[in-house]
Amino acid sequence: MFASKTGRTLAAADRGARSPRALQLAFSIALGLLLIAGGEVSLPAARAGSGVPFCGSSSCGWTGGIVPSNVTTSEVSLWAAAFWDAQIVVTVGNLGTILRSTNAGVSWTPVTDPAPTVDLNTIARDPGGTLWAAGGDATVLRSVDGGLTWSPASTTGLTGNVTDLAFPDSSASWFAYAATSSGLFLSRDRGQDWTQVATPVGTQLRSVAFFDPLHGWVEGGATPGQVFYTSDGGVHWAPGITGGQPTDSSALVATGPTQAWMLGVQDLFFETSDGTNWSVLQLASAQRSEALAVQGSQTGWAAAQDANLFYTTDGGGCWMEEGVPQIPEIYGFAFYNASTGVAVGDGVAWYTRDAGVSSFDVPGIEGGASCTFPPSADDLRFVLLPAMLVGLLASLAIFWLSGPRRRGPRGPPGPSENREMNALKGRARYRSRKRFVGSR
Repeated sequence: MFASKTGRTLAAADRGARSPRALQLAFSIALGLLLIAGGEVSLPAARAGSGVPFCGSSSCGWTGGIVPSNVTTSEVSLWAAAFWDAQIVVTVGNLGTILRSTNAGVSWTPVTDPAPTVDLNTIARDPGGTLWAAGGDATVLRSVDGGLTWSPASTTGLTGNVTDLAFPDSSASWFAYAATSSGLFLSRDRGQDWTQVATPVGTQLRSVAFFDPLHGWVEGGATPGQVFYTSDGGVHWAPGITGGQPTDSSALVATGPTQAWMLGVQDLFFETSDGTNWSVLQLASAQRSEALAVQGSQTGWAAAQDANLFYTTDGGGCWMEEGVPQIPEIYGFAFYNASTGVAVGDGVAWYTRDAGVSSFDVPGIEGGASCTFPPSADDLRFVLLPAMLVGLLASLAIFWLSGPRRRGPRGPPGPSENREMNALKGRARYRSRKRFVGSR
């Protein structure tokens, strides 16, 4: 009992001496975490100017899909694309080109076109799942099997070269709008009959975007850069005020009843929250903007004439340039969700599985402030893990420097330690002897 009592007394004294060390360790770990967080803040700057994707594999960033040889060797331009489901995506282009992919853009096969000499400018999926492709000479094609087969649709009343299609998502009825060189047209009977809708733009429409049957925008006109908004299905139109009127527009996307995005020439990006008043922002490119895609109300992609791709997650306030190898121009995007998409252009079709974020290269500039984006999987591999290692080493160094120093390995107790142990043992023997005498 004597030995056990003394051991417990010494152990308690040792625990009391170690308790400040536990606090020192907790403080060191907290400081290390702060160092890690500080390393994460500068992630975009660490990638600036790299010029190549961090990932470098087919599982992330933008990767070139396999297209037929006649597409890459001839004067074929792919103008637009649309997803039918998570795997099937179809793209159309000039010379009656229709390509179909069953693996979300990894490889493409040609599809027979019933109008093989007509340039196809646009493709869209209606709310019921039918794919529609349209182009020159009021040509409209439809497919009910995911783009595998196509048949001409009725175009009664439709005139001009079709440049854009819009299918407002309505469960009550079926609407389709077509922008053509002759003006704006509306069909209420699944494309069988078309009637012209009077707009202030008149002819030479380039883009149409409707969020629902009532709220939408048109852009174009003989004088480029005219954009008008309607909230009553085209009965009345209000002019858009941009504060920097575009001289031309290449893409228009509706994101809400009064919200829309628009691309203009010379890297201008426009956004409206009330339908008519447009704010202007600038992409990090000096070239003409060509294509625009939006998922939800905050996430979007844009392409410039110099084959630069841009990505935003804050509604266009900040754009990050996605670094890809030098490729021909991109004219169209299609995204199935916020991560899976394709980009098509001059004889090329690229695909991504992570929104292209693994190809982040150079931060875009808006208002003079650099963009900051959340870390991706490659940030974790190439930036965050080294930062965590540095933080861990720093916390261990602080813990070691702040603790008591020892002169080498633990050896026999010194004189002062012997005196302390002898005193403890003496007091223990005295208490034991006193209990023994009292019991007699």
